Amino acid sequence: MIDTGLLRLIQHDLRHTWHQAIIGLGIIALAFATVYVSYLNRQQTGLWDQMLKQQDELNIEWHHLLLEEQTQAEHHRVREIATHQLHMHRPQPKDERVLILP
Repeated sequence: MIDTGLLRLIQHDLRHTWHQAIIGLGIIALAFATVYVSYLNRQQTGLWDQMLKQQDELNIEWHHLLLEEQTQAEHHRVREIATHQLHMHRPQPKDERVLILP
């Protein structure tokens, strides 16, 4: 059993130092909040890094697509010049000749 004198002494101390107890609980709450916010910050930093990596990958893909588009545009331009300015056309299959070298 707990001594009643001890309980009275604790109650007396708490009545006179209640503000210190509240400050102490506030400090403990702030410590937990700091830990939690640090945890959230680490999660968000990891997510940020993933998004930057994805952005880099998408930029690389975009540049590859631009190169492919330029290549296709050049081929189309050559075809247009050959067709319209030089009046060239693809031969029909009946006009094609295959040569076999000995």
